[in-house]
Amino acid sequence: MTRLSIYFLLTLLPALLTGCQSGDRTIGQQIVTPRELDVQLVDSVTVLASTVLADTFTTSADSSVLVGRWADALAGQTTAKGFISLGYTSHTLPDQQQVRFDSLVLVLPMGTAYGDTSQRLTLNVHQLQAKLGDRTYSNLSTVPYEVTPLLTKTFRPWPRYGNRQVRIRLPDALSQDFFDKLRNRSITDEETLDAYWKGLALVCDPSANLLLKLGISSAEAGLVLYYHDTDLNQTRNTIRFDVAGIHFSQVAGDRSGTALSSLRTRLDAVSSRFTQNTAFVAAGAMLRTRLDIPGLAQLVLTQQYRGINRADLILEPIQRDRRDNAAPPSRLVLYQTNSLNEALSIVPDAEGSSSTVVGYYGYDPNDLEQQAQYTFNVTYYVNEVLKARLPNRPLLLQAITESNHLPVERVTLGDAFRAGYRLRLRLYMTVEKP
Repeated sequence: MTRLSIYFLLTLLPALLTGCQSGDRTIGQQIVTPRELDVQLVDSVTVLASTVLADTFTTSADSSVLVGRWADALAGQTTAKGFISLGYTSHTLPDQQQVRFDSLVLVLPMGTAYGDTSQRLTLNVHQLQAKLGDRTYSNLSTVPYEVTPLLTKTFRPWPRYGNRQVRIRLPDALSQDFFDKLRNRSITDEETLDAYWKGLALVCDPSANLLLKLGISSAEAGLVLYYHDTDLNQTRNTIRFDVAGIHFSQVAGDRSGTALSSLRTRLDAVSSRFTQNTAFVAAGAMLRTRLDIPGLAQLVLTQQYRGINRADLILEPIQRDRRDNAAPPSRLVLYQTNSLNEALSIVPDAEGSSSTVVGYYGYDPNDLEQQAQYTFNVTYYVNEVLKARLPNRPLLLQAITESNHLPVERVTLGDAFRAGYRLRLRLYMTVEKP
C-alpha cells in the first residue's frame, strides 16, 4: 500500500466512514458480523491509458466558424479554416436616383480565442471557386478556393480598445462593380448573388499559435455596403448581406513527426508511454483517451474481499504551455468500448440508469495536494464488473460538447506513471479482518 493510502487509513478514514462516505456500508454484513469487517483504501490498481482517434463531427450547424492553428509537440498540429456564403438582402438601390458608393466592408465579430492571445493574427480571405451546396458539412469537408487572397487583415484577437470585430475593406474597383450591378439589376436574388461571389474562405497565416471563433449569426456580421444620397441632406445608408447561410469549418489534425503519427484508423492506439506518460482528449484534433483496467477482476480473488464501498476514477489535466489560455472541458464522459474503439454503451451510474458516468473539472476538498482533476464515481460500474454482471471492457473518455457548438476544448491528461498528474482508480474496499 502507498504512503498516501496509509495516511488516509490512519487519519481520514474515520471521517469518511461517519461523514461524507457514500455507497453501501452494509456490504458483506450478511456473511460476517460488522465487527469482523474493515474498510481499506486501495489505489494500486493499474489503469492503462492510450490515445485513439475520435469520430468526425458536424461543423455546419454552429453559429461561428473557426480559424487559425494550434501546435502541440506531442499531439501534433490542428488547423482550422472557415467557409461562408452570402445571403441576398432586398433593397431599393435601383429606384434611388441620386446615390453614390462609399465602401464595401466585410464585418466579422470576434468570439472566443484559444491559445496565445498576445500574438497578432493574419486573416486571408479567398473567393470560392464554386458555391457551397445545401448539405451537412463535417470537420473534414473542403471546397476549392482561389490561391491568391482577395483580402488580408492583421489584428490582435483581444484588442485593448474598440469593438471586437474584424473589419476588412474590399478593393474599391471590385466594390464599385458590385454596387453598379445592384443598381442596374444584374444582381437581384440569391442565385445571381451566388454567381457573383460564390462564397468566401477564411484562412489564417500559420505563424500564430491561436484558434479564433468568428461570429456569423450576429446582426453585425456580413458584407456591408455603405453609400450616401447626393442631395443636400447627404443621407448615409447601408445594406448588409448576411453570412449566416450555408457555412462550415474545416478542422484538420496533422500528427506527422509525433508519436501519434501511427494513428491512421479507428483500430490504432498509442500508449501513453510513448507520449511522455500523457493521453489526449481533443475532439477538434479527433483525439480521445482509452482506459484499460486489466487487473480489476482480480480483486475478488483476495481472500478477505467482501465488496466495494466506493470507487473513484481520478484524472488530472496538465497545462504545459502558460501562453495557452484555453480552459479544459468542464465535463468528460465515459463510454464502454471494444477493440475497434467504438462507443458501445454508457458506463451506468446506478441500477437501471440511462445516463453515463460524468466527471466534472474541479478540486476535491479532501485532496491534500489540491490538484485540479476530473473525478468519476464508478462505484456501481465496478461492483457490476466484479459480480460478472458487466464485462470488463476498456473505457472511452471524451468531452461533452454543447449542441451546435464547435468542439475546440482540449485537455492533456497524466497517466498512472506521470509524476504530479497521476491517473488512478481509488477504491474503498470492504474486507474481512484477519
